[in-house]
Amino acid sequence: MRIQTFRAPRLHEALAEVRKSLGADALILDKRRERENGQSVWVVQAAKDPDAAGAPLAPEPAPVEQPSPKGWEEALERIEQVLDRLSRKDAEAFAEGLEGAARQAHARLVRIGVAPPLARELAEDLGAGRPLSAAQLRWAERFAPHKRPEVLLMLGPRGAGKTTLVAKLASWCAMRDVPVAVASTDTERVGGTEMLAAYAQIIGCPCVVLDTPEASARLRGKARVLLVDSEGIGTTEEARRQWPIWEALAPTRRLWVMPATLDEEDGMALLQLAKHMRADHLAITCLDLTRRPGKVLNWAAASALKLSFCSFGADVPERTGWLAPDTVWAALFARGRKA
Repeated sequence: MRIQTFRAPRLHEALAEVRKSLGADALILDKRRERENGQSVWVVQAAKDPDAAGAPLAPEPAPVEQPSPKGWEEALERIEQVLDRLSRKDAEAFAEGLEGAARQAHARLVRIGVAPPLARELAEDLGAGRPLSAAQLRWAERFAPHKRPEVLLMLGPRGAGKTTLVAKLASWCAMRDVPVAVASTDTERVGGTEMLAAYAQIIGCPCVVLDTPEASARLRGKARVLLVDSEGIGTTEEARRQWPIWEALAPTRRLWVMPATLDEEDGMALLQLAKHMRADHLAITCLDLTRRPGKVLNWAAASALKLSFCSFGADVPERTGWLAPDTVWAALFARGRKA
């Protein structure tokens, strides 16, 4: 039996090479993760089974007694423990070479959900108390309406907190004597505009319902800041009706609004939709309601959207912040405080 070694960045790629070279009956003898030239690779050792071609069919297995519900729970608990150990081992591999405060920072980042490779890139900045300099993250230009007019379009799934974020920002502008107006393209959903209208009445700013591109065109330039709420979208088809209305507004920023309470994988899937919507900024809501706020940085790195607003809770206008290289630590590690 001749043992062959296969290497690839991902396990499924290494296994594909095994099947391609040795066939579907290859024997997998060992698989492990190693670091080569500073990169993590999977190493799989395999051999061709000399008896596979002429091997007789295995006899029908005897019936096996199914485990009790308690047995299933114990088995799942053991699997979770194994996965947890593997996750820690993976994180430790990316922490190699870090010392002192940087190593502690890496462990802290991984604990709050930052992916180990990204945590490695951020750890030295956090350990030294410096603003972030990670190449994988992009940062939005600060919201400064006294310097230039803004048209902010809020996009995102249903229940993301778009309406509340519009109200928070409108209140922020009103308290600083910045002329502000709010608008909504959420005209199909029952009650879609009523909440925004109620907020606008309290704040004392105009509220306009936009149902045609012509209405959008007439609204441009009427206020220093125009904040536009939209109907929650889950597919490109759902956005088709609103698209001409959005385009007529000529937004200066298209913010994809995501609640931090989302599962990380679900959030990654929604970010694919954000690309189709031509979103260019990422705004995070409900940052105080998640135990793993580090996924926000994973989303930003994967999507290349610029990090911008973040909010904590439903208070208006309090508890709204800005994710920037010098404020992101406060937002992630001291959830519930202003960034």
